[in-house]
Amino acid sequence: MQIPATGAIEAARSTEIPFTAVTDAESGVLFWFVDSAFAGTSRTGESLFWKARPGTFIVRAVDEQGRAAAATLTVVPAVK
Repeated sequence: MQIPATGAIEAARSTEIPFTAVTDAESGVLFWFVDSAFAGTSRTGESLFWKARPGTFIVRAVDEQGRAAAATLTVVPAVK
């Protein structure tokens, strides 16, 4: 399983960031976590949209077989 690379995103408070993972055919549902908080689920090949807020977070995806991938995401306020 792979999720987008670690990096920084510039976002306004109302911006929703899509979380997407590449999985094999056996995975049907992905469970998403931001730091240790459950953020939601998505089907394989679909995105989960997370409402951005400033800070640095560990984004983790776990599939039904318990396989997991994680990346660090930093959200910075958009410059006006």
